[in-house]
Amino acid sequence: MGRFSYQGLNDNEVLVSREKHGANELPSPEPESFMSKLLENFQDPLIKILLVALVITLLLSFFGYADWIEAIGIGVAVFLATFVSTYSEFKNEQQFQELQLQASRILNNVFRNGSLDSIMVGDVVVGDLVMLEAGDRVPADGHIIAGEILANQATLTGEPRAERKIHTTESYTPVQKDDFMDQHLVFRGSVIDEGEAVMRIDFVGKQTVYGGLSVELATTDERESPLQVKLSALADAISKFGYIGAVLIFFSFLFKQFVMDTGYSWQATVTYITNWAVALHDVTTSLILAIIVIVVAVPEGLPMMIAIVLSMNMRKLLRAQVLVRKLLGIETAGSMNILFVDKTGTLTRGIFQPQMFIASSGDPYRDCATIPPALRSILGFTVRESTTSVVGTGGKIAGGNASDRALLEFLDRDQLTRHDDVQVLNEILFNSTRKFSAVELKVGANTRTSLPQGFVTSASQICIVKGAPELILSNTKSAYNTNGDLIPFDGQVLLDEINRLSQQEMRVIAIAASKSALKGSDIPSALNLVGIIGVKDEVRKESRPALKEAREAGIHVVMITGDRRETALAVAQEIGLYRDENDLVLDSDE
Repeated sequence: MGRFSYQGLNDNEVLVSREKHGANELPSPEPESFMSKLLENFQDPLIKILLVALVITLLLSFFGYADWIEAIGIGVAVFLATFVSTYSEFKNEQQFQELQLQASRILNNVFRNGSLDSIMVGDVVVGDLVMLEAGDRVPADGHIIAGEILANQATLTGEPRAERKIHTTESYTPVQKDDFMDQHLVFRGSVIDEGEAVMRIDFVGKQTVYGGLSVELATTDERESPLQVKLSALADAISKFGYIGAVLIFFSFLFKQFVMDTGYSWQATVTYITNWAVALHDVTTSLILAIIVIVVAVPEGLPMMIAIVLSMNMRKLLRAQVLVRKLLGIETAGSMNILFVDKTGTLTRGIFQPQMFIASSGDPYRDCATIPPALRSILGFTVRESTTSVVGTGGKIAGGNASDRALLEFLDRDQLTRHDDVQVLNEILFNSTRKFSAVELKVGANTRTSLPQGFVTSASQICIVKGAPELILSNTKSAYNTNGDLIPFDGQVLLDEINRLSQQEMRVIAIAASKSALKGSDIPSALNLVGIIGVKDEVRKESRPALKEAREAGIHVVMITGDRRETALAVAQEIGLYRDENDLVLDSDE
């Protein structure tokens, strides 16, 4: 059966759990039929005006006051405007439902009746013990009871880095169920990057964090779109001016017939009016002219043109793998005037490449081989033993987050493939609030002798700390020189180098060691600096033209990032987001 073996739930317990906690199914909006979508599109204000105009034109045509061609033209325009939009939305809705169905066909390995069975995501219940391996998608929310994994929670948090999740007791109760940084909790929608573990399901369906988001997104928003607001205003304007014009035409025609054509004679006007048959004919004629003015004022081609243009754009987006379920979603996006965009992985490629190592003296090294041997061995040890990545045969790096992989890639083959005799005693995981990670190690005798004398104490214990340079340097007392000896640390030279690297769009990671044990989640106060490594995330080639296009379209773009101010400013300048001192740059404190 493998590394783990559990009895799991039996068939009766599964039924009881499903009855008590519900099924692991996400709410999906009721699919609309073609006819209901068609009737909904008839609620458009301009379509309503066109329908009224169609009825009036048919009546006028029946009595011989208008041409049947006019009525046919209005009818075709109404049909095309409503049918094209309905057909496009219906086809995309079918594709959406198909995607939903495919998503529900994912299999998970679950312990049941003493064996490991593959079941559908929707069949998972509270209390199930699910086997998680690299590549699996977590089926529901729960906690790890055995093993260790790296879970990518980008679906929920937007952060591309994987979080380390470790085991705890089966009855573990978290402080809050949606704490993504809790090292024991895993959430529906996360993908396992590395490792192997068993999780206990605590929440299913709508009770999961992902399910709650689905419920919120499925809630129908009854607000009118920008285009609907504009079309409503246009319909009101057409009605208002059409009615004013109709009234003016009505009375103008009667004034011409009753007054002007009778020579402005009051007696002649009265005589004309008393001939009720002629007067009634003139009143009817003036009324028909007024109605024709209203009908002519309606732009019958506008709804049809809007529907066709939006439908074409919907199909174009679909070819680009963007599914838009409603036609109005196209024009709503087109009405955007401000766009908040993440930097890492969006404006940039999200792939970090190591650029250089800078020692505590400020001396830069472009590759690992040029670093003096003593300092190189310290750097290799601290990077290897503080990573969540795995180095396979041939030096292939897998798993871990992007920063860890970049640090390992800086090492030469000898340092990368070296095997150390170490045991992990304690660990602090990285998060965006803490801004550092740390690991406490017990180092074996063979490894101690391969490192510079004095790097590891006779107690064979050492802590390795990595993180934001401003945090590491503020807790640094000493630094390792090129001979591997500890010397007093003067941070000003290194701070200048960090600022220089940041201005070159590099993310800077500081590496330090400490001979004191970890206490809680606090960073050791007396650190010995190994050095800093600059890694660069290349800007996507399409970022600059996309930003230029957005700006020309009147969209104000705001970049959001957790990097240093200097790094963010350098990227913003490269893509043309920051052009002069009038553009605003704010850090979290500001």
